[in-house]
Amino acid sequence: MATAREVIISRAAWPDMGKHDALEVMFEDDTDNPFVLHLVSEQADHMPLDSDRDRPGQPPRWKFAAWTQDDKKLELPCRYRKVNKIPYMKPWSE
Repeated sequence: MATAREVIISRAAWPDMGKHDALEVMFEDDTDNPFVLHLVSEQADHMPLDSDRDRPGQPPRWKFAAWTQDDKKLELPCRYRKVNKIPYMKPWSE
């Protein structure tokens, strides 16, 4: 996570797990093996809306923050997109 330059959140079905709605949280570090979390919708207190998506040519609109019980440990620019299925694990493409 610490080597990432941005976070890309992708929303899609996760067929391998039998889920129709899930999130992929990818810590983009420009390598072939970024750190990635896959979450089902039940693990989120709410899911992003279609209108929350980032658009090509636009800078990141969101901030991703990771907190511990003591303080914020990480804050990165964040992008959100809809894809066909996860795992997706592709960089943001303009």
